[in-house]
Amino acid sequence: MASYKIIYNPVSKDYMIQKFRSRVEEVLKEEGIDYSLVSTTKPRDAIRLAAEAKKEGFTRIIAFGGDGTSHEVLNGAVKSGLPVGFLPFGSGNDLAAGLGYIPDNIEHAIDVLVSGKKVKLSGAKYNGVYSFNVIDVGVSSIVSKLALKRFKWIHGRKKYTFLALKTIPFYKLPKTKIVVDGVERELRLVLTAIGRGQTFGSGMNVLPPARFSDDKLTMLIARDMSTLTMLKMFPKFTEGKHLEMKEVEVLKANKIEIYSERTLPVEAEGEIVGDTPAVIENAKEIVDVIIPKEWDLSNRSQMVLLRDNKMKK
Repeated sequence: MASYKIIYNPVSKDYMIQKFRSRVEEVLKEEGIDYSLVSTTKPRDAIRLAAEAKKEGFTRIIAFGGDGTSHEVLNGAVKSGLPVGFLPFGSGNDLAAGLGYIPDNIEHAIDVLVSGKKVKLSGAKYNGVYSFNVIDVGVSSIVSKLALKRFKWIHGRKKYTFLALKTIPFYKLPKTKIVVDGVERELRLVLTAIGRGQTFGSGMNVLPPARFSDDKLTMLIARDMSTLTMLKMFPKFTEGKHLEMKEVEVLKANKIEIYSERTLPVEAEGEIVGDTPAVIENAKEIVDVIIPKEWDLSNRSQMVLLRDNKMKK
């Protein structure tokens, strides 16, 4: 019988996750699931808790929170070797949604944990840390860094958009050298996003061509824009229309090196994981995840599908 270690971030969604906890535990008990709920107490705590799970006798790990919690749990699971499932109830649930989970839907998430299938998940490695959705550098990572500390009463995509509009007018494009699989280019960087996930910032479709089934990382580079053009670009992320802009290019890569004239934060799954210079490498099939039995890693994210369905109504 499966035994679940559920790693719970009590401050996720600025403490709003608390309203889900009692109902989640109620459904878990109704389903007869053997579980232990463990709360994190500080940053990076979920990495340690996930890494220790196997020796404690658990057979599966569950990330109960948002993208930051999922990021840490998966990094710990790389060490423990246990499969990871998700209870996606954070401010951002882009990673879990990309794997077929419907955010903020208790019954759906628990059904996946009980009857889902196990698959191998690839990621990207930077500075000893794995990212499984999107790594980004530039104005977007500066916005993410601000989002961790400011305007906590605003949630999800609204917060990201609000902070982007406040940040862009003051962002000076740094001269940047980017080396993609050995090929060097120099540019003034707006942002670069790298990964297999399609969305970040609670549903902003930054990497529409990316899929979790891809052999290589998808990389987007936005470059050499005026402030006005940057302001026009960000709303286009919602539907992926930024790919139509001449200042934006998309390519596939195994290794990316980023050297900027001034230090820029490196963001992964809503967490700041370091600074430039950065070397990001493809990491294939490094952790097991539990996804819906009917889901395929080549599918578009639930974030994108739910938005499209809403627009059709």
